[in-house]
Amino acid sequence: MRHPIALSLVALLLVLPACAKQSTSSGNAPAPGTGAASPGDYTTKSVTLKTEAGNLEMGQGAVDPATIGLPLYPGAEPSVGGSLATENKQGSSKILVLTTKDPFDKVYAFYKQNMPAGSELTHAEVGPHLAKFQVGKEGDKVVKRLDVQQLGDKTNITMIVGTKN
Repeated sequence: MRHPIALSLVALLLVLPACAKQSTSSGNAPAPGTGAASPGDYTTKSVTLKTEAGNLEMGQGAVDPATIGLPLYPGAEPSVGGSLATENKQGSSKILVLTTKDPFDKVYAFYKQNMPAGSELTHAEVGPHLAKFQVGKEGDKVVKRLDVQQLGDKTNITMIVGTKN
């Protein structure tokens, strides 16, 4: 999925920080994979940029895991790097990265069981463990991609959803 507007908006965000609105809020938010509020503190730290070309929000809490439309690995937490959401006349994109201390094999088995049949694109256990899944194909109105990758003692789950208007 290629969304050049997202790159343009990121560049604008770096050049025009005075136009950005930063928001921070605390409170209960849905725990990943549950759709229910969790005890404890969930802090949203994101930056929003609105232009005539489109909107961009990035940072922690920019994408609600419950809205991504892909299975959420139990216990996975939003990564420190946060997430990214863009919207323009052509459509929208959401990128969400979750992390877990569970080993790659356990996370891969979960997604192998919970993703639609035929959605697995790649599964490599040589070198860095990596698995890629995709629902929809390039050109469809909605394409959802999910990557599982072992990085040190953590497993990252990257979810990307692109929607065309």
